[in-house]
Amino acid sequence: MLVFILFAVIHSKQVSFLRHGIRSPNDYNDLDKELWGDYPQGYLTQKGFDQVKQMAINNFTIHDGRGICDYDYFNLISSAKPRVIHSVIAFIQGLCPQNYNEILVQYFRDYYQQYSTNQQNFDKIINSNFSDPFSQNFETFKMTNDFMFHGHKTEQCPLIDVLDDALYSSAEYNEINKQVRQHPQFNNTFKLFKKCNPNSNVTEDSITITQLKKLYSNILCNEAQGLYDYNLNQEQVEYLMNIFKFQYFGIDYSQPLQHQATLSYILKWLFQEFYSEVEESFFYGHDDNQYALLSVITKEWPYVKFAGRLQFKITDDYVNVFLDDRLLITNFCSEGVNCKISESIKYLNKYINPNIERDCQLII
Repeated sequence: MLVFILFAVIHSKQVSFLRHGIRSPNDYNDLDKELWGDYPQGYLTQKGFDQVKQMAINNFTIHDGRGICDYDYFNLISSAKPRVIHSVIAFIQGLCPQNYNEILVQYFRDYYQQYSTNQQNFDKIINSNFSDPFSQNFETFKMTNDFMFHGHKTEQCPLIDVLDDALYSSAEYNEINKQVRQHPQFNNTFKLFKKCNPNSNVTEDSITITQLKKLYSNILCNEAQGLYDYNLNQEQVEYLMNIFKFQYFGIDYSQPLQHQATLSYILKWLFQEFYSEVEESFFYGHDDNQYALLSVITKEWPYVKFAGRLQFKITDDYVNVFLDDRLLITNFCSEGVNCKISESIKYLNKYINPNIERDCQLII
């Protein structure tokens, strides 16, 4: 008697949305200026570079065991902001410790060269061996019509500004600000705001959650870098973190136009990668990209940390979503986990506007 045993071939892959590592604040307040001196605003730090490199080592294995990668094994797209370019270099160094220079040279030629505005500087970068990336000038890379990484910005979607003006002048926004000012942690937090911004004309009656979110964003940078201890108690941390999350989920990514402007290009790329032949696909961008995705993927309001990973893990025809190894309950299907790819695409497809470039423009 012949017994035939059928083995199912399990297809698995993952699509990872990655955030850059620790950076300096994007907009220095007075205290930040003292702490950072002449360090550029919004730039990756050496600590952030090392953080990304270690994240790659700890979470991804795409080399052959000898530290050598095959360039065709993975897909990667990335923002052209210097902090992301630095992070990409750190990431590849962690992924491919023995041939990272070869991989980076090929990637810069295939991907970043199209965004270079200075060929001489580009040649200098790819001939540098990437051994000292902080000595290189990445300001000469520019993306135009950047809906993939910065669809929420005025340069791509001027109509977002009109929407923001309406949101910030609404009765709902004013009511939320009143509630924030009535919180037991408000007085100490306002004192902290004045300590960081001693020349500001903002008063206790005029400060907004948007200004407090910006304050906490800078605090997160400074504490992660180890530059300053604000001595925040647990209640104050929770208060500021709730404000921080509300700005993203309750304001920045709460309206259809915001979702469409930020996600139309991202989701089309994601769907493409669901069916690509490679086992690893990487999107290297910013926290805004992950917050925009999270705002439609799940009902949770999680925090996206430096070097954070939002991952779509696919096994056969099913997908699960993880944030730094924590399984998220998604909106894709009734169970929230192990949803079919077709269900996930059907759900997410409603956030794609095929005419977003046109619909983002102001009509005068």
